[in-house]
Amino acid sequence: MPTISTSIEIGAPPQRVWDVLTDFPGHQEWDPFFVRLDGTPRLGETLAVTIAPPGGKRMDFR
Repeated sequence: MPTISTSIEIGAPPQRVWDVLTDFPGHQEWDPFFVRLDGTPRLGETLAVTIAPPGGKRMDFR
């Protein structure tokens, strides 16, 4: 299975970062890679994710 990974240092408190990352409706404002993010970001929950990488094909994950 393909793996996508990246890293960056963010000058913000961890809670602020978590709040932005888990604001699924707001993702398209700053990250067009994610077309859809549905679900609850909680341990044991399943997320429905659709990505559309630049120059790549659209993919759905659960």
